[in-house]
Formats: sequence, C-alpha cells, structure tokens
Amino acid sequence: MTKIALLGGDRRQEFLAFALRGRGFETVGFGNTVFSGAPDLDKAMEGAGVVLLPVPATRDGVFLARGNEPKAAIPFSAILARLRPGTLLLGGQLPPDWVEQAQKRGAICADYYLDETVQIRNALPTAEGALRLAMQELPTTLFGSQTVVAGYGRIGSLLSEKLVALGAKVGVLARSSAALAKAELHGAQGRSFLQGVPPFFKDCRVLFNTVPERVFDVPLLSALPRNCILIELASAPGGFDPELANSMGLKVIPAQGLPGRFYPEAAGNILADAVCKILRANGFLD
Repeated sequence: MTKIALLGGDRRQEFLAFALRGRGFETVGFGNTVFSGAPDLDKAMEGAGVVLLPVPATRDGVFLARGNEPKAAIPFSAILARLRPGTLLLGGQLPPDWVEQAQKRGAICADYYLDETVQIRNALPTAEGALRLAMQELPTTLFGSQTVVAGYGRIGSLLSEKLVALGAKVGVLARSSAALAKAELHGAQGRSFLQGVPPFFKDCRVLFNTVPERVFDVPLLSALPRNCILIELASAPGGFDPELANSMGLKVIPAQGLPGRFYPEAAGNILADAVCKILRANGFLD
C-alpha cells in the first residue's frame, strides 16, 4: 500500500485524503486537519512514496500555503531535505524553482492544477463563495444592487451569470471584445478597460476582481462610492493595491482560496480526481 503524505493546506486536504483512502492509499497529514496526523514532518514523510502539497503550494515562495491551523509554518526547504529519490511530489501551482530543486533530488514532480478540468470545475465553488462573501458583507440584497465583475474568464463569466440570475445589475470590465459581447448576451453591461471609467461605477456596491494584475488605478478607484466593497479573487499581485484603496476609504476583502474556506468537501473531491489521474499515469493506481 502506497503511503501519501499530505502537507500543509486547508480543509481541502482533509477531504482529498478521505477520497484517497477510499481508493486504497495510506494517508498521513502534517500541518493540516488530515486524519491521521503525524507528530512531525519526519514521521509524515517517512516511507511516503507520494508527497502531496496544497493548492496553491505557496503564497510567498518559501512556506507551504496553509489554512488557519496554529501549528508552525512548513518551509519547502525542510520538505526538500527529506525527499527521497523516486518520490512523486504533487502540488498545485508549483513554483518552477521548487520543481527544479526537487528534480535535482531525484523526485518526480507534477502540478495537478494544470489540469484544465480542475480549473473549470473549481470555478463553481469560487463563484459561489464570492457570492456568499458579498451577501455577508453587504447591508442590502444583491437583488437590484449594482455590481461589477473585472475579468471574464472561467470565474468571472460564471460569477457574472449568477449575479444576473440573482437580479443584480451587472457591469463587466474586460479587455477582449469577444468577452464583452458574451457578457452582454448573458445580461450584463460590458465595458473595456481601455474606455476609462465606466458609467456603472458610480452606483457600484460590490466589485469582484478576477484579474491577477494591478488594473485598478486612482481614476478608477476614485470613481467608486465609498460604500463599495472590493472583493479580491485573483492571485498575487491582485487587481487592487490595498493600501491605495484603503487610503481612499474603500474596503478590500482578500478572497483567495474560497473553495477551501467555504466548500472544502466539493473542492477536495475535485482535486482528488486530478491527483488520481496523475497517480495512475505514474503507476501508483490501476
């Protein structure tokens, strides 16, 4: 029976481990809520043929990403020092330098988040989590409220459609004319980033950003009402400069990792399918 060590991460790792045990693997966790947990990193990795890192694997390039567990952070250097040649190292959004260092140790590396199916399926818990967060923060209903979605990729398009279905007024900011046309066909008002401040900014109550680059400058932020909530869904550096937004009286809510925060079971099962595909390709699963 192959032992899989699940290190760091949030509650997605817990449900991922449960799914893997159901497929006949021995699982052990460290730095998370996985059952059963090891007392230290040495015990977790001892005899493990597969080491499974979270998604994202890291947020700072040094330590594993993790939830709100009180245990000490896990530096990748400590994992690297314990990697045995032939170990299969899996993770989501693995940094290239981590992959290079692990391969020099003789490990086999694979990024399960590169699977397009994972990214498509993961858009649903992300979009639903964003709506849930907005509903918690707004003192009014989404129905009838002006909302804005920046970016019209997997998450932005799904989020926009769900907002329209809830009766919100939806403005979409994007670069692609094709994306804007699709947004309008689904009931939103489209506007290019190149056209300056959109008319729907003046009444906006919540702005969801899915663009992973600083697209919101002073002119755009200053056009928003002070009671507008900014929800950051994109990975670093994100679309908002939090200090700039806060200095202008706008509230920025970091909202990365919503699937693990709100829907860990669904998200863990999505990851389990991708992980098992890689395990099967590497001879660990029939």
